[in-house]
Amino acid sequence: MRVLWFTNNPCKYVASEGYHGGGWMSSLQEQLSKQEDIDLGICFIYSGSYNKEEQNGVTYYHFPHPRKTIKEKVSEFIHINDITVEKPRWQYYINNFSRIINDFKPDVIHVFGSELYMGLVTFATDKPLVLHIQGIINTCYDALYGAGISRKDFIFQDFNPINILGRYKDDVWWRRNCYRERVCLKNTSHFIGRTEWDKRVTSILSPNSTYHIGEEIMRAPFYKPKARVLPHKLIINSVISAATYKGFDLILKIADILKNQMQVTFEWNVYGNVDPSFASHETQLHPSSLNINLKGVVTAEQLRDIHSEGTVYYHSSYIENGCNAIIEAQMCGCTPIANYVGGLPTTIQDAKTGFLVPASDKYQAAYLIKWLYDHPEENLEIGVNAARDAFQRHNPEKIVNELIKTYKDIIPNAK
Repeated sequence: MRVLWFTNNPCKYVASEGYHGGGWMSSLQEQLSKQEDIDLGICFIYSGSYNKEEQNGVTYYHFPHPRKTIKEKVSEFIHINDITVEKPRWQYYINNFSRIINDFKPDVIHVFGSELYMGLVTFATDKPLVLHIQGIINTCYDALYGAGISRKDFIFQDFNPINILGRYKDDVWWRRNCYRERVCLKNTSHFIGRTEWDKRVTSILSPNSTYHIGEEIMRAPFYKPKARVLPHKLIINSVISAATYKGFDLILKIADILKNQMQVTFEWNVYGNVDPSFASHETQLHPSSLNINLKGVVTAEQLRDIHSEGTVYYHSSYIENGCNAIIEAQMCGCTPIANYVGGLPTTIQDAKTGFLVPASDKYQAAYLIKWLYDHPEENLEIGVNAARDAFQRHNPEKIVNELIKTYKDIIPNAK
C-alpha cells in the first residue's frame, strides 16, 4: 500500500543542517515504516525550492510558501478585513500538491491538520483521502483571548500604532485561516479523530463525512516512565505555548489564590514557549511574585523526569480537541487537572484519572491542587489509574493496526 502524508512538520526528515523533526507524528512514522507492505511518502512546507528526496526508505517532498508580490501585499492591506482575500494564493498550494500526488501515485492520502494550507489537498485530488484532526482552528478562535478578555483588549493593550496594527493583523490571520478551514473541511469525506468532541464538530462542518477513531503515539521516553515519587513540597507543572487561548492568565490567577488567599507554599514550573506579557497586563499579576518559573522548552526525557517528581500537572487551556501534554503526564503517573473543554473529557475521567473543572474556575482548580498535595495516597492512586488508562489507549501496535484498517476502509476494493 502506497501511503502519502501531508504534514505541518517534517517528521523524521533530516535536512542538510541537521534539523530533525519530533513529536507524535514522528513516533507514528517510525512505527508505520516498520510495516513491510507500506510505502510511505511525506510532504511538508519547507524553505528553499521544490525537492524530492529519499531517506531511510521514506520519500520526502517539500516546497516553500510563495513569496508575496508588492501588489499582493498592497491588496491584502487595502482589503484587510476581507477573509477571502488570500483565496487566489490557494491555487499555488493545490498545484504543488497535485504534482506530488501524481509523482508518488498513492493508494491513500493522509492529511494531518486542517489549520493551515495542508487542508487544501482535498481540492488537489480525487484519490481516497482522510484528514486527521489536530485541532479545529474555528473553535480555537472562539476561545482565543481567554476568559473576560475581548478582541479589543488584545489589540489595544498599548497605544503604539505599530503594535496595534501587528496585533490586528494577527487577528485577521486567525479569521482567514478559519475561513479556509471551513471550506476545506466541507470538502472532506473522511476524518480521523480521537474524541467525541472531534466527531461532533466535524459532523457539523462536513455533514456527509465519515468519522474514524485514531489515537496518537506518544514520544518514546514516555513509554519508559520512572517510578513516581511525590515531592515534600507542592510542585505544580504545566506545559503550554504562547497562544492566548492556552490560558497563562488562568495560571496567574490560580497562583494568586494559592499564595495570597490560601497561604500555600508552592513552586509552579511552566514549560514551553510562553510570553507572559499580555496575561500579566490583563491580570496585573506577575510570575516572579507568584512563585511561577518560566522554564522554556525541555526534552521529552527531561519532561518525563519532571512529571515523575511533581505533585500535580495543571493544564490551563481554554480549548483543546485532545492534549498530548496531559497524556504524557498521565503516562508518568502524574495526576492532571484541566478545564472541562473540547475533547478533554475523553482523555480524563473526572476523579478517576484526573480532574476536570469548569473553564476559568480558578477557585475549584486551586482547591484541587491543594487537595492533591494534602492527600498523597489518593494522588498516587489516581496517577496509577491515569497511567494504566493512557498506556492502554496509546498502545503503538494497536494504533498502527487501527490506522491501517482505516486506510483499507476508505480505499475502494482494498483487501
